Amino acid sequence: LIFVNNKSFSNDKNQNLKLRFYDLQSDCRIISTQPFGEPNSRVTARNINDIDSIMSLVPIDNLITNSQLKFYLQIIDYSRIEKYFNGIHRKRKSNLNDNQLNLCQTLFDVQVSSSIPLQIFSNNINSSKKRFNKTKQIKNEEQDLSLTINNQDK
Repeated sequence: LIFVNNKSFSNDKNQNLKLRFYDLQSDCRIISTQPFGEPNSRVTARNINDIDSIMSLVPIDNLITNSQLKFYLQIIDYSRIEKYFNGIHRKRKSNLNDNQLNLCQTLFDVQVSSSIPLQIFSNNINSSKKRFNKTKQIKNEEQDLSLTINNQDK
């Protein structure tokens, strides 16, 4: 359990705190005086790198204190990312090949097991994928050329 009185922190300080939260284990609870994300946020391709993708936010309404501060409970929950990738599997299963399915699982495993932001990792994967597709294209062109040569020989 982590308690953060971040009401008076600057945006930079709050952002640095968010980056520290990436290293926390699943089910870790954070109580703060200012939310680090949006309540009921959904995991999407756009926010997959944001702390919202691994954090569930619940306002604490029934906490009685002498101050006028509101408190928020944030729970680190990597299953939200897992559900997102499983949703991709279900939606695209008929259209994806095994390599792409393995890529989605690898992206999830890396995000859960380390603090490497997915964007950095996926950029490396995308460049590898481009090289693979280029190699595949060259092989197809070579096959087409050999078929043309064989047809001319006949």
